[in-house]
Amino acid sequence: EDLVNAVVLKQLIDTYHKKCLAQAYLFIGAEHAGKTQTAIALAKVLNCEKFIAQMTPTYCDQCPSCMKINSGNHPDIHVTGAGDRETIKIEEIRQLLEQIRFRPFMAEKKVFIIRGSENLTAEAANAFLKTLEEPSLNSLLILTTSQIDKNLDTVRSRCQKIHFLPFPRRELAEQLIQHYHKDPLSAQCLSFFSKGFLGGIQKLEKNNFFERKNEMLDGFILARDIDGFTKEILEEKESTKEFLDVFVSWIRDSILLKLEADEAMMVHADRLNDLKPFSRKYTFEQLNNIYEEVIHMYKQLAENLNLKLPLLIIKEKL
Repeated sequence: EDLVNAVVLKQLIDTYHKKCLAQAYLFIGAEHAGKTQTAIALAKVLNCEKFIAQMTPTYCDQCPSCMKINSGNHPDIHVTGAGDRETIKIEEIRQLLEQIRFRPFMAEKKVFIIRGSENLTAEAANAFLKTLEEPSLNSLLILTTSQIDKNLDTVRSRCQKIHFLPFPRRELAEQLIQHYHKDPLSAQCLSFFSKGFLGGIQKLEKNNFFERKNEMLDGFILARDIDGFTKEILEEKESTKEFLDVFVSWIRDSILLKLEADEAMMVHADRLNDLKPFSRKYTFEQLNNIYEEVIHMYKQLAENLNLKLPLLIIKEKL
């Protein structure tokens, strides 16, 4: 529920009240932006018994229709595809097209959600085009994507586009403090690394990121011997990327301190006792050079190059 984008959902509910709801949407946004959850929430709104009968502001989450959607057992709400799969094949789309032809079993409007539409094979996308152009009157099609450029132009042109924008960092931190009872320091940090989305924060928390980012700082920047740390951090590409994110944000904070920026802007405000002496050790030019070297390491990582030597060179400079 936390992942539903309330701004987008309200926009779609207002569109429904104006009788202007499109029959095919393309939800565009980063991973963890809440695209699928918002699509499911819209399916609940359109079929909620209280919303239809009493025109409540949104779905009730208690009527039989809402309960069936929550459990994944509603016969008229279909979700296919997945963000971590390589392709969505034509067989899946043919099954979906077969379902679209039927009348609803119990819904006011059947909803078909295709997650990761950038993963549609060319065959699958082309098979879907006619339905996108002339969808059934009692059906709503919602495609979600985090890579808009990988969708066929013909698919994009047949859908109304909804963009899921990140929250400003300060606003997201305030939400975490007010509604999720986070302390200001962890809220400040999590709002930065989440890329502006509550779903990103949930993933970070699930992986104990706030504690692990401090372990990374202690294991590399503030440690003398980094052999064991380097071996562990380079084992998987994802852990290497995560370390680079932490490292570059530490150098960013150090540069901001040089510029006498407000401490409230610091990602690592919980580590000011370490950050301030670290920043004082180097000139602005030295910190900026290190920052650029870390940015270059992102490119090396994308090219699957070994980062052990670049990390040792940077550590020697530190």
